[in-house]
Amino acid sequence: QSSDESKVKTESIDFSFFTAGTGNAGPTIVSATFLLLATPVITFINGKQVDVEPWTEKRSIDFGPGVGTKPVWLLDNPDVPTTALSLGKPNCQSRFGTDPLPWNYLFGGMKALPRSLLYNRDAMQAFSLFSEPIIRFVDRLVGATNAMRVDVTVNDGGNRKTKTLRIAHHDLE
Repeated sequence: QSSDESKVKTESIDFSFFTAGTGNAGPTIVSATFLLLATPVITFINGKQVDVEPWTEKRSIDFGPGVGTKPVWLLDNPDVPTTALSLGKPNCQSRFGTDPLPWNYLFGGMKALPRSLLYNRDAMQAFSLFSEPIIRFVDRLVGATNAMRVDVTVNDGGNRKTKTLRIAHHDLE
């Protein structure tokens, strides 16, 4: 590592994910999202792990051409602690959003259910399977796009720089 590289410090890493409908994953992604709505979100703020309420701190994120700007909310992601710990605990968070927009508010409303119910894999899978005809219908309307954006901000001795990586697939199948 050169002396110039040793001056560079990672300040923050922000993961953002967007899926139109279920992204062709069907009820499985819906069931998994319900489980995550009961799980505190692991974030790293100023080098310390801070667990926060899921589906809060909405941001508008530009996922680039073909996807555009979408709202996303905090949701737990195992990449956050892995990344933060391996890079010396910078600020690190992960967010998720979906189309159609009302589904995001449905997810927010699901947090009102008892956590014991949201953690019940069988119940959430059954609810997702019951909802499958509606899910598939909505998928036909909104498509199956999956997009990811990662923003990494570094400081190299007072000069802050952010690099953004984006990728989008309009259908993973």
